[in-house]
Amino acid sequence: MQGDISEKVYHCWGAVMWIVVFGAPIGSYVLNKERETFFRRLFYFLAVAQFAVFACLKIKGKMDAWLVIFGMMVLAAFSVTTHYILAVRVREQAAPALEAVKGGTTDTKMTKDDTPSTLSPTLTPQSSNEDLEDDAKHAMAV
Repeated sequence: MQGDISEKVYHCWGAVMWIVVFGAPIGSYVLNKERETFFRRLFYFLAVAQFAVFACLKIKGKMDAWLVIFGMMVLAAFSVTTHYILAVRVREQAAPALEAVKGGTTDTKMTKDDTPSTLSPTLTPQSSNEDLEDDAKHAMAV
């Protein structure tokens, strides 16, 4: 019997195969860039709801377990808040660079003495506006 696939495995595969066959194409259609924020928030909500139901059913009146869970939740909330604040700061710092790449005004003017070596390292002749715009967008996405 070693190395053989059990008949029960085939039954399980048959029971869930339709989910993959129909769910994958539907999922690729539904999960697009416009709905990303909605599904991310839905996932967070469902994760918290699932945890709350599990905690109420399994932990019940164990006070030490509730204190550990409360401490972990406070730590997670602090971490998420800190990440959000830092991401906003990075986005604000990257906004002027993105504006300059998109053709906005800059405070500096080129003179005949300016060469690519005296400019910022990202403004080399080999760099294109698309590369700089992608870099600025990436910095804002963080």
